[in-house]
Amino acid sequence: MSARTRALFFCFSLLTHACAGSEEPGAPIWSRLGANASGDGIAFAPDGDVILVGHLSDPTDLGAGLVLDDWAMFVARDSPEGELRWAKTFEGSVFPYGVVVDADDDIFVAGSFRDEVDFGGDELDSGIYDRTSRSQSFIVSFDGDGEHRWSAGYGDGDSDTFADIVLLADGGIAVAGYANGDIDFGGGELEGTGSFGSNAIVAAFDADGTHRWGHLFGTEGDLEFDQATGLAATPDGGVVVVGNVEGGVDFGGGVLGEAGDDVVHEFVASFGPDGSHRSSRLVDDAGLGPMELQDVAVSPDGETVYVTGSLKSSGEPTPFVAGFDLAGTMLWGHEGTGPGYGNELVADARGVAIAGRADSPLSFAGAEIRGTGKTFFVLALDEAGAVQWANGMDATDDDAVVREPLIATHRSRLGFICTLNGGVTTFEGEPVDLEEEGFIAHVFAR
Repeated sequence: MSARTRALFFCFSLLTHACAGSEEPGAPIWSRLGANASGDGIAFAPDGDVILVGHLSDPTDLGAGLVLDDWAMFVARDSPEGELRWAKTFEGSVFPYGVVVDADDDIFVAGSFRDEVDFGGDELDSGIYDRTSRSQSFIVSFDGDGEHRWSAGYGDGDSDTFADIVLLADGGIAVAGYANGDIDFGGGELEGTGSFGSNAIVAAFDADGTHRWGHLFGTEGDLEFDQATGLAATPDGGVVVVGNVEGGVDFGGGVLGEAGDDVVHEFVASFGPDGSHRSSRLVDDAGLGPMELQDVAVSPDGETVYVTGSLKSSGEPTPFVAGFDLAGTMLWGHEGTGPGYGNELVADARGVAIAGRADSPLSFAGAEIRGTGKTFFVLALDEAGAVQWANGMDATDDDAVVREPLIATHRSRLGFICTLNGGVTTFEGEPVDLEEEGFIAHVFAR
């Protein structure tokens, strides 16, 4: 049965709280708690409205007496004060992993899907009709009112995923992730390097979906799992991408690492507006110790590249954030004192902010991240790495699993969204049992 699209005013059985008064940096403006749903992306529109995307995983009361009884992706638009303007759902196994909004108020969502999905244009068919881990990548664009503009699927359906999406300087978009087989972004098929593994991918498109350029990078051989985990736009229209490969990969500047070394290497690579190679390097250490890169951001002047993820030198992974110049020299770096990871970065004229998770209270860049147990946090730093403010939020139950905290910025606001795999969390000072999956979203004064 084909997927259906509904325009809804809904609340996911959620609580929304407007926080009075303070515009002090780090002060919450409003917060939202949603049950039976994951929060998989947050972005700001030009007028300060907030766009949330995610996935409904169980029968969910959407408000107005309507109950959805199958999986679905949702897109919702809130006012700067947290009042719902509109929301839509798209039924099926559709999993968004990022959202951006351009200067024309057009919305772009990227992720992966199985089965079929109808976003409002031609139905996309992945060719996958079972509940396996296989998937096909997608991009869908809506106008500011949530009406479909265009949508497309990419890949051969053998576990392909767009893990990140960014807005380019000229209004185009770029995506990054991985493909487990061949993939065609619109400029011809790119051939995967082996079987039973994955290749890192990055591609750019015009705002109307027209292909600009695309790359696939991987290690020759079977069971080699290469992927791009984070993506950032540069002021001149290029991109910087981070991720991991298993040696012997060429991003366009020569082979890095040794093929068949069975060592996972972290990489940073940059490409110009036309997709041409600018630089690439392996950064397994980079002055901080063994690391796993999760995301990247670029300063507005294009002179500083920020990265985050986890360090692995102490046994348990610990969160870190660092700034590098264009030559790859580390300018500054910070490591948290306890287990956890940094998941996403955003850079603006004020500096850089990181969203992450900690499994216990920790000190990070000189800031004390409060919490009684599993904690998701936001840490804001200036361009030199000095702390501006920090905010830690509890997932108080040991059964709660904090997943993929995400972050966005707009003028004097900073948005945060995080998914919890069940358990008890604290929302506005009160314990709330999510029972199963749920998300928390906050908008802070920047």
